[in-house]
Amino acid sequence: MFFDRLARAFAASTDRTPPVALLLIDLDDFRRVDSSFGHDAADRLLATIGERIEGAAAPDVAERLGGDEFAVLIERANRHDASDAALDAARRLVDAIGATAELDGQRISVGASVGIAVPDRDVDGPQQLLRHAESALHRAKAAGRRQIQTFDGFLPPLDVDDPACAEQLKLAMPSGQLELSHLPVVDLMAGARMVGAEALVRWNHPARGVTGAGEILGVAAQHHLLGPLNGWVLGEACRHLAIWSAAGELPDGFFLTVNVAGPVFMRADLHADVQRALRSARIAESHLQVEVAERDVVDEVDAAGHQFAALRTMGVRVSLDGYGVGGLRLGQLERLNVNTVKLSPLLVRAVEDDHVADSVVRDLVNMASHRGMLVVAVGVESDRQRAALVGLGVRYAEGFGFTRPLDADELGRLLALGAAA
Repeated sequence: MFFDRLARAFAASTDRTPPVALLLIDLDDFRRVDSSFGHDAADRLLATIGERIEGAAAPDVAERLGGDEFAVLIERANRHDASDAALDAARRLVDAIGATAELDGQRISVGASVGIAVPDRDVDGPQQLLRHAESALHRAKAAGRRQIQTFDGFLPPLDVDDPACAEQLKLAMPSGQLELSHLPVVDLMAGARMVGAEALVRWNHPARGVTGAGEILGVAAQHHLLGPLNGWVLGEACRHLAIWSAAGELPDGFFLTVNVAGPVFMRADLHADVQRALRSARIAESHLQVEVAERDVVDEVDAAGHQFAALRTMGVRVSLDGYGVGGLRLGQLERLNVNTVKLSPLLVRAVEDDHVADSVVRDLVNMASHRGMLVVAVGVESDRQRAALVGLGVRYAEGFGFTRPLDADELGRLLALGAAA
């Protein structure tokens, strides 16, 4: 598996800077082919392009990620060689993809843009390297057709105090600049079968490229936009559920998790926002899971318990994120009576060689099994972590070791196949 190989490269590196390069490839204006020739013809062309990418990338590993997006992983003896090889490969890829092809008796040419990322000391793992490659790809596409961009550092963080950032975020919600991707939750004891997903928001900023959830939330919190942002995410998540349901792709028991910021979670009108989103999309309440971080409720356990209970009465699932680092005691967690508990990535990384962490996880799994709660390990990146968690009785997980976040169409196709992530 492509991303498992990348995770292993990070795990094998003593300084977390493995000698690799990640290339993301996106075809230019491929929707034009789809609309002009139809889905079947477009799929045939994608198969041809996939073969060209494999040939141009050889001996390195190439994989189609979904839709018209591909990835190449380059592994070399050192970072300098990996970086040089990435640029050479990117040029070969652009040339190979752009060569004329025949489709239904017509000769056509499709361009491609490439984003490149190489780990440095600021990259803490595969997921961040992927974000860097996505940012480079976004800048390549913004520069025109058949462009190559190497990630050379993010722009300075958004100034959360700047009113202009708040105005830009307000405009981003209705204009299509914000989008949701979905990180699958898989069953470790059933062949990594997908049982749910977590909705992740990002901002395709016209000037800055891809901006992650952390910065978005920072601006929203500073300018009293958490409520509108939460409403947008809830509405979009329910809209995606409705699309999958209408296509017959939504299985019983599947849930989509929406993380709600602490101040919004504690508001009395949260239930109205959730109900509005569900009614608008006309989906069953049980497919939606509302989540809040442990750190946001540890000082207000009783109030949080009332909110969880009210949501469960509506038929909505509830989840606690980041367990193990926020100071919540096991007895307090039991009183909250949530459907799902998510282990903090810090705790997940510690279970490989920390007996105290093992004990915390084992006690949680024992309690959860008696209460009917799901325990989900977050940030799983390696086979070793996976084995350690299964040994402790953890059945469910999400993380880069299984798949990258998927857009709504990609996740819908997985659901339709009933496939493992």
